[in-house]
Amino acid sequence: MADAVFKDVHTKEITIGGSNSTNAVTVKSGDGEISVLLRVNSDGSGVVRVYDASENIKSMLGAGYLILGASAIDDQSIIRCDSTTKGITIPRMTTAQANTMSGAGCLAGAIIYNSTLNKMEVFVGGGWQTITSVAR
Repeated sequence: MADAVFKDVHTKEITIGGSNSTNAVTVKSGDGEISVLLRVNSDGSGVVRVYDASENIKSMLGAGYLILGASAIDDQSIIRCDSTTKGITIPRMTTAQANTMSGAGCLAGAIIYNSTLNKMEVFVGGGWQTITSVAR
């Protein structure tokens, strides 16, 4: 079966199938700045890849991993973020908001930025512990 290609005013093109993977859908933006590939592999696993206009991988999402700003899967990481110009922002909340999470539903090891204290905190042993360090 030949690839099916659809075009409309919102996207540049949508391709079902493709030269390298028959179980894939590719969506390209109208301005050509981004494209998204959704593929189902023969083993039933799937992957979503986002490419920039130069066809560089900008992010990937698969079973058990999320990669941002890198094109390689790291078998030792669930989340990998690579950048030389940006940081990671974790959830920010007040002490009161964090305390509402402190019940049985909060997992040990959860990390937040406490905006009341202006400190990072980690959930350990049923409560929030401030992560402390010496200033640089």
